[in-house]
Amino acid sequence: MAGPDDLAGLTGIYYTLTYAGFLPPTVLVTHSARLPDSVMLAAVVVVALVCLVLVTVGGRGDRGTAAEFSDLART
Repeated sequence: MAGPDDLAGLTGIYYTLTYAGFLPPTVLVTHSARLPDSVMLAAVVVVALVCLVLVTVGGRGDRGTAAEFSDLART
């Protein structure tokens, strides 16, 4: 797990991402009077697909072996 030096920064990132997750429903409700449900659903699908592509492409980096990870965790 995170060491004492990294814990505050990781907690801040967690809370930032958590509260940012409340924004999309607010945007959808704001536009619900002007846009049909099918358009909003399509927008959510597009955003989900973009996120999927970003996670898939970002996850293709060199992850190393389990032994290397274990060595890094001990330091």
